[in-house]
Amino acid sequence: PLVFYNPRDFWKPLFELLYHTITERLSPPEFAHAWRATDDINDITRLIGEMAQGLAVADPAIENKV
Repeated sequence: PLVFYNPRDFWKPLFELLYHTITERLSPPEFAHAWRATDDINDITRLIGEMAQGLAVADPAIENKV
């Protein structure tokens, strides 16, 4: 599981690049489920646990920003 602490959209350029690799078919669509981002440091542990259990889904807020 990979969770980014993303205050003030710090990682937005990276997410744009990662989604670009998907739209250009350099990465599979499932790659979008490989990470999560949060601006609330208190969410990190929960998100890691959910991802490890396969419970977390893609964050539409992040996907809509790119």
